[in-house]
Amino acid sequence: SGVTIQYNYSGDICGCSVWSTDWHCEGLVLYSLSDVDYRWNYISECPSSGGFVKNSSSTSSNVRIYGNIFRDGYAVNCNTGSCPSWRIFNNTFATDGGSVGGDGARIDWYVYNNILFNQHASAMPGIHGYNLFIQPTTNSCSMNAGPGENVTTRMPNNCDLIIDVSDPFINSSGDMPEDFR
Repeated sequence: SGVTIQYNYSGDICGCSVWSTDWHCEGLVLYSLSDVDYRWNYISECPSSGGFVKNSSSTSSNVRIYGNIFRDGYAVNCNTGSCPSWRIFNNTFATDGGSVGGDGARIDWYVYNNILFNQHASAMPGIHGYNLFIQPTTNSCSMNAGPGENVTTRMPNNCDLIIDVSDPFINSSGDMPEDFR
């Protein structure tokens, strides 16, 4: 416990998109570790189950993920076990995958003040608000918008409407170097 992971770059982990139970391309896999600060990292091209992944039947609690850039792939996943009291804030998710998800027990999560660019719009876990959704690739039918989010809930067709804004970044096209200021 009491671990800080910061100032790292991980990119092109597998060299291609991998969606197989036999291959895994995660940037970081967490097993049974609590009281973690994962901050100020650049995670690019983690096409499997995520850039930051919790995999094990045990509990990893009090994880704080903030100030990171996640690009191309699924970003943060609690895949198995219990993930209580995670805080995910002030990140940029510029990815065509999802930002936050997984099949594990996501208990007492707070997801606040993130930028979510060019990704699948889906329901955010836990308590969330003040997240900005930009150029989503799909709309969600049950996002349950939080305070300060650019989402109008429950349109007549029971799907949510994301009030789109233009690309706010200097260069998000994928040309190197990307600039997400």
